[in-house]
Amino acid sequence: MTYNYDILLEYLSRKKSGSWQEFKTIVQNLNYYNSSEISNNEIRRMLSSLGHIEFLFNDNEQVYSITPPGIALFNNSFRGILCGYRTRELLEILKEECKKYSLFIEEIAQYSAPKAIFINFKNQQNLNCFLEKTSLNLYVTKSFSYRLLKHLPTIETVLNNIQENTFNLEINAPNVFLYDIFQKKKIPAKNRGIKDYNLYERQFYNKYEYFIFLNDNFYKIDKNYGECITYSQLNKKYLKYKNNKLEVSVVNLPELIDRALTLSSGLNRTNCQYSKYIYDNISLDFAKLVSEKTGLLLEI
Repeated sequence: MTYNYDILLEYLSRKKSGSWQEFKTIVQNLNYYNSSEISNNEIRRMLSSLGHIEFLFNDNEQVYSITPPGIALFNNSFRGILCGYRTRELLEILKEECKKYSLFIEEIAQYSAPKAIFINFKNQQNLNCFLEKTSLNLYVTKSFSYRLLKHLPTIETVLNNIQENTFNLEINAPNVFLYDIFQKKKIPAKNRGIKDYNLYERQFYNKYEYFIFLNDNFYKIDKNYGECITYSQLNKKYLKYKNNKLEVSVVNLPELIDRALTLSSGLNRTNCQYSKYIYDNISLDFAKLVSEKTGLLLEI
């Protein structure tokens, strides 16, 4: 079954806000995947990364809120994408206004996200008149996403920080096991033959923790940064760039890097075979910056 994320976005738009539990219930009731935490979090990541929804903490409870409807402009251009609140009535109004101003509106269907709606404006005056008539907000995504990525730490910085905080893992306990993510096997934590830069997973009170074994010590680390560190040490090309598409051969990039890419693209990432993600509509400069931040080699 193909899931219609446009229905989900419209339903959430009409409700406007609610708790995290209400969000999960809506997803489940509309039969989007299932009620598992992973699926809910993936939908959450997609909707928030595309600028449709915000998740905040209010009195220690996570809540969601639909962002006000707006046009997100791509840097140094008059091409924009619709984001935030979206209903059928709003779309009809926007299409009528596009006809009045002879604007080209392009709808791109996405398998794992609401359709992307692009509008090409002629000039600044044309854009201003459209915004005034429709009462839409104006956002600039490309420059923001680039600044976000520019200020994120590099892999080298992450490594230096974790080595200042050694994690005292009880490696002699016979009931403690680590799962080697890349070798796909379970090993006792007391095993001293563990290789540097491999990433290990441990279940702890029904939660998962991740460790890198480096210089005879275990270091607790974010899973996605751990993956990037491990892959970068293999000295292979795990980023490929061609025709404005960035192919990532790691399971997941660190969340903020993924969000910056999604914001810059305006489209949700696509998942292809062999656990590869493809980000479309990405500039070469942006791809090079991703390589710099992750330590993953870029093939052009």
